[in-house]
Amino acid sequence: MARKTTRRRPSRGRSSKPRKKGSGSSGRTGRVAGILSPFARDAIGLGLVVFGLLAMLAVWFDAAGAVGHAIGFLLYGTFGAAAVLSPVVAVVWGVLML
Repeated sequence: MARKTTRRRPSRGRSSKPRKKGSGSSGRTGRVAGILSPFARDAIGLGLVVFGLLAMLAVWFDAAGAVGHAIGFLLYGTFGAAAVLSPVVAVVWGVLML
């Protein structure tokens, strides 16, 4: 006697339907950005404080190495004599953002 074959159920894993364009990691990126967004202000503030301290070493003391020399060159080229005040402004602005 012949056996009756049973019909297979479709798998729950991958679908045979084509994916929408743009799906995949974009959902995760939105979630990660949503989780990390409260800390963005702190990160920018900390970065400004570090930049201000490096600029202070570069502009006031000429003691920040190659990176400090580049920072001093950019600050003097951009602001001229007001470059002396830019480290103070960067540190104060960074502290206010923390």
